[in-house]
Order: sequence, then structure tokens, then C-alpha cells
Amino acid sequence: MQTARKFMTTHPICVECAALIPTSAQLMMRHSIRHLPVLDNNGLLAGIIADFDVFQRGGLVGAYDELWVFFDNDDEDLCVGSLASTAHTTRPDTPILQVLEQLASNLVEIIVVTDHKNKPLGVICEHDAMKMAHQLLPDSITAESAITRPAQTLDLDEDAQKAWQIMEARQIRHIIATEEDELQGVVSYRDLIADGVPSGRSLRLGDVIRGTAVQSISGGSLADAAQLMARHKIGCLPFVDKKGRPLGVLTRTDILKTLVHLDSFAP
Repeated sequence: MQTARKFMTTHPICVECAALIPTSAQLMMRHSIRHLPVLDNNGLLAGIIADFDVFQRGGLVGAYDELWVFFDNDDEDLCVGSLASTAHTTRPDTPILQVLEQLASNLVEIIVVTDHKNKPLGVICEHDAMKMAHQLLPDSITAESAITRPAQTLDLDEDAQKAWQIMEARQIRHIIATEEDELQGVVSYRDLIADGVPSGRSLRLGDVIRGTAVQSISGGSLADAAQLMARHKIGCLPFVDKKGRPLGVLTRTDILKTLVHLDSFAP
């Protein structure tokens, strides 16, 4: 039986309860991670903090993200522990199917693997799940059949502030940038953070796009889509028609929900 131990990322980056908000922001950006396990004075798990929690309070500025600007000066003395939420946990010997079922719920993005004393040993997130999904999904399942939401699009010439507002309001992590209804790129929550948009910087959405968007044309298998997302470490895969117009967006959560309902994966 495959367990959490095999798939977890060991030696997770953590932050102490007493640390200030800028510390968690810098750790997230430096290590390209979205969540940090929060530790108490004994090094045991006290909660979890997400980038949504951190970057609603301010933004990093400077050539090397060395400065933090609070949106509200009253937040300057806030510590990480005050923003932490309850962490979802599991043990190393938990069957991986149970872990995937937790991740497949819309409310869970990361699970902390702890020992019997509640000390973090590792983490399992949606990206880890993508590494195994392409091996377990049958080729008969199409990627399009798993898509659960339409593409959220915004024109290239719109202000990136609008994209930020949409993401915050709808709790989504990606916006499809278009020009004359054709896909031009994908802008992520992290892209906006890196370019200082939460700090009030006004940019054209097209100026935030990094590189060429990984995309797929309808008709491919879900297994291939999972492999593509794992290889490129992306959280969504836009599907377009033959004219390059977005049809929908496949997310990691879509893949997870399909994976845990496979008869072949049942215990």
C-alpha cells in the first residue's frame, strides 16, 4: 500500500509563530512556495499560513524584494501566529488515497505530515499529486471531461490591478490574458505579487505575463495533461479551440477529483 511517506516533500520550510509578516513573505518568494507551516516555541505545528493571508496585508518592493510595505500601518506589529489557520495534517503511514481525498476538497491545498508529537516531517500539496496522477489515470479519460469552470479572461490592455481584484474576490489563482478573444498568456497570483501589484503598482496586464503560456488543444487525455502540468510546475492548463480562443481551464483540483474516484484506485 502506498503511503504519504513516499510522496511527501521532506524538510519543509517553516516559520515561527512570533515571526513578523515580512519574514513569511520573503520565505514564500525566495522558495517559490505558497504555504508555510507555523511552529510554536517547541518546534511543533501550530497552524499554516498561506500567501493569500500574507499578501492581503502588504507587498514586497525593491530590486531584491528586500522591503515590505504594509497597506495598513496598524498591521506592522502583527505576528505570523495571529494570521495562521488550522493546518490539515496526516501521519507518514496514511494511505495516499486518503491524502488525495483531502486535497481534492476545495478547501485544502496542502497537508502537513507530522509525527506523533505533531512535529512537521513533510508536506504534500497539489503539485506533488500531479507527479503521480499521470501514472494512475487511464488514457480513456479526456482532459476536457474533468474541467469544472470556464476560463476567467481579461484583455491584455486592462490594468493588472483589476486582475488582482478579481483574484482576491473570487479566490482564484489565475487569469487568462487575451487579445481579440485569443489566448496570449496566463497571469498567476504569484506573478502579480512579484511585480508589486498588491503594493499599488499600476501595470498593463500584458506586461505581467511571463513567457509563453503552456496550453492544450481539446481532445487530449487527462493523464497527458497531468504530466504536462507536473513537468512545467503549473497550476492550471488552458484549453483553446483551433483559433486560439479559450474554452476552459483545467486545474489541479479538477485532476485530483477525477483521480480519487477511479475504481482502480479504490482500496
